[in-house]
Amino acid sequence: MLCVFASQLKIKASYQYAVTRQEIFTDVDIQVIRNPNTPAFTSPACSNSITEMTAQGSSVFQILANDADAVVRC
Repeated sequence: MLCVFASQLKIKASYQYAVTRQEIFTDVDIQVIRNPNTPAFTSPACSNSITEMTAQGSSVFQILANDADAVVRC
């Protein structure tokens, strides 16, 4: 039996220059396979700011989750 649990993370990027504001949103789907308990994210909402000079490929954010499972099979 295969157990699949899913969570969704919504990401918003915005840029403010003088009176002009631009925003874009994207969703990230997180699937955990073979796990009876879904992960619980440590914070329901998070935000972070980066500069436009941030190098492409840089790690800019870390999301943490707790999982109540030990080694358990579905």
